[in-house]
Amino acid sequence: MPRLVVLSEGLTGKTFEIKEEKSTLGRLEDNTICISEPSISSHHCEILLKGSDIIIKDLDSTNGTYINGEKITESILKPGQILRLGHVQARLETGDPQQPKSVDKTMIISRGVKSELETGT
Repeated sequence: MPRLVVLSEGLTGKTFEIKEEKSTLGRLEDNTICISEPSISSHHCEILLKGSDIIIKDLDSTNGTYINGEKITESILKPGQILRLGHVQARLETGDPQQPKSVDKTMIISRGVKSELETGT
């Protein structure tokens, strides 16, 4: 069964099975998948099961929906790919031993990126 495995610090290891033909993911509890993180919109995206395809559809979220770093409005999410919603990253896994293994290159920067104003340059 397909599932999203969260990779982001503080939520690492959380998994969400994708069971329904149509699910919503967002910050509010009325979503099928609820991730209460401020960078995720109240109703961030839809997850659609169409045969063996998993389609992600952005619901006009504030911080955008990305697959492998590319902003999408609607796209197929493939096993091993990284879905980013706001600041939260998750990898699609299927449990299939043939699933391609992706290398997690996620880096956690504790202070974030400094702007020119903060550094005085």
